[in-house]
Amino acid sequence: MHLAPPLLARKNAKGELTQEALWSFHIHGFGWLSRFKGLRGSALDVFGHTAERRAERALIGEYRELVEGLLADMNADNHALAVEMARVPDLIKGLAT
Repeated sequence: MHLAPPLLARKNAKGELTQEALWSFHIHGFGWLSRFKGLRGSALDVFGHTAERRAERALIGEYRELVEGLLADMNADNHALAVEMARVPDLIKGLAT
């Protein structure tokens, strides 16, 4: 298994995080981390402060605004376009619903 934890991973020449192989004892850490799921999204979420996570949360707000705008202007002429736009998140792999 290869991961690039934001707080521990090295960066390459482009400034991107590089993935590192995990050893078997690292896997036990996932059980420990799972106990802190309640902190996700809170001020104590250490992984939630990265630029990537902040951008993800901003995209969720933009998507909600888009859908609300689509619903407000819905009619028979733009229904197919509205449905197509509302399904865009379904195209994103790894999306947790």
